[in-house]
Amino acid sequence: MKVKYNKGFTLVELIVVIAILAALALLALPTMSGLIDSARKRTDVSNAKMIYNAAIATIAQESPGTSTHYNSSAHAYQNNTRISFYQHNTTVKSVTDGNGHGYNFVIAVRINCSGKKPTLHTNSECNTFKDAFVENLGETLKVSYSNPSKGPFNEFYLGYNRANKDQIEVWVGNGTTPKCKLYPLDGMDPDYK
Repeated sequence: MKVKYNKGFTLVELIVVIAILAALALLALPTMSGLIDSARKRTDVSNAKMIYNAAIATIAQESPGTSTHYNSSAHAYQNNTRISFYQHNTTVKSVTDGNGHGYNFVIAVRINCSGKKPTLHTNSECNTFKDAFVENLGETLKVSYSNPSKGPFNEFYLGYNRANKDQIEVWVGNGTTPKCKLYPLDGMDPDYK
């Protein structure tokens, strides 16, 4: 008499295994989604820090072909790159940082990241700064995180607090409106912490 051995799984066993794997995947999905959002936020903050550092370096350095002169209103010697950053910007937006402090934010450079390559927008008088800034930045940027409560983001904004010009900041937002402060970390938007 031949004994017949079934090699393989029954349909019921396969369905049970698939159901268990689906349940595990559903449990892991929110965790993975949170990790992805967290990584995107860290990428945006890292890009903002890179923009900030490039701006500080650009303002501090003397660009080739520029001259340093005494600015009587600022009571200091300044180079044309610094003047281009601070004195020729007319785009001012009312903003509120992560600490709830409201102030006027002067936008010096708007970096649109919606295309394959970021594009920088300034007024024509700020081109001296923009040209030197591009050399210091030298990286491709992308806004990674979209805040559900504040909308999708596609631009970085580099500028300063109108009342305190030494307070250079990087914000993220959409269109022409800064929404979340990313750098420096003091006053950073709570959604990015």
